[in-house]
Amino acid sequence: MTDSTPPQSSEHKYTSNIDDIKKTIHSDTVHCLLPRPCRETFIISLPSHVSKEKLTESIKKTLEDQMPTTSIFILCTDKITETNETTSYKIVFLKVLKDLINGFYLSDIKTANFYVGYSENINEYPLLTGPPEDDKIAKCDRENVNLPYKATIQLTNHTEPSESASKKRKTSD
Repeated sequence: MTDSTPPQSSEHKYTSNIDDIKKTIHSDTVHCLLPRPCRETFIISLPSHVSKEKLTESIKKTLEDQMPTTSIFILCTDKITETNETTSYKIVFLKVLKDLINGFYLSDIKTANFYVGYSENINEYPLLTGPPEDDKIAKCDRENVNLPYKATIQLTNHTEPSESASKKRKTSD
């Protein structure tokens, strides 16, 4: 192993038991590998007068309303075509269980880093003590198109464990 090789991370399956999370993660930062189905992409075409910010806000709210047990993190809203009348955007977002975020918050986790992995098992969310190795991160979709794959949230403003952490969170750059 050379100095440039990152150390291997310890991996543990997600548990909702707060004591188990505290035993697994010994810092205030957690790294979580999400199953590949947690990242979704779609294309939407709208009248050109709709702003990108309004679009992002509306999509996030609509998706969270449709999936009440899930927090939505918009990873990108990329303009792909534009005419005088319509603009098309490619939207990439992550779906993260609110119970997972709440478990981190209740375990005194301050920062949660979510990465898209290759697993198709939507019931497994490995917790890592450090960032995953590059070969465990799905940086592309199944057609080998590069996509965003990471979201970081700060849980310090999360004051209501029964509510979505994403409503109180600050998104990290």
